[in-house]
Amino acid sequence: MPIDYIELMKTQNGEELINRKLVVEDEIISVDYIKGIGHISGEGILLSSSLKKEWGLSNRLVYLFGDGHTWVALDYRRYKGNEPPVVYVDLETEKQILIANSFREFIDSLQYDEDLAYSSYDYGSELEQYPRKEVEQEMEKCRYAGIMSSGIEYYLFTDDDLNWTFTQLAKYVHDWIEEGYDYYNKHERTEYMLIEFLDMIIAAIRKRNINLRDYPTAIELLHTLSRFPADYDYKGIIRNKTLKIMHYFKL
Repeated sequence: MPIDYIELMKTQNGEELINRKLVVEDEIISVDYIKGIGHISGEGILLSSSLKKEWGLSNRLVYLFGDGHTWVALDYRRYKGNEPPVVYVDLETEKQILIANSFREFIDSLQYDEDLAYSSYDYGSELEQYPRKEVEQEMEKCRYAGIMSSGIEYYLFTDDDLNWTFTQLAKYVHDWIEEGYDYYNKHERTEYMLIEFLDMIIAAIRKRNINLRDYPTAIELLHTLSRFPADYDYKGIIRNKTLKIMHYFKL
């Protein structure tokens, strides 16, 4: 393994990155984290053999970041030393692109981008309550973003059982998909609302120690958002925030 990777993992084993913008040809990728050093199969960079088989991943690549479809990886296929090149692999298009000649060069190429930074707003600190029925109606009609936002935030931070909250969010996304994404044209704030909802979920996980594995609807919601169409996702923010949550819970 690259010496720079090992040194980085000694101080930050698999945590989030501040500089996460990676430009691959004309596409902007948000590298939210670098997989850490695991102790058993399935942890960190030690992807399990079953997972590699399921996704069709090469055993000669060490996967630093990815979602099952696209990956950033150390490429040992033609290299036997400790400083292999770094490649970007898209399994769907079978595209493979050299993005750096070494891990250090890769890390140095990552840039800070305010649009990719996670929200610094302190969700859960100022709550405004709305009746559930009113929140449900606004989530369905998409009329008043303030009620939608405040309503979901309130119940996300106060309910002991979050099934209702995740059901509202899942239905909101489902309605968008069912309308063939024309929903975006009718409700232009939808993309920004999804980003805000994801920020709320991340904040609630940190503050309330929520285990999303207890909520099948939440897991289904995340899997749907992880496949969010790039045309409706500015700089891949929705998809990358979703993948961050899934990575945390190893979904």
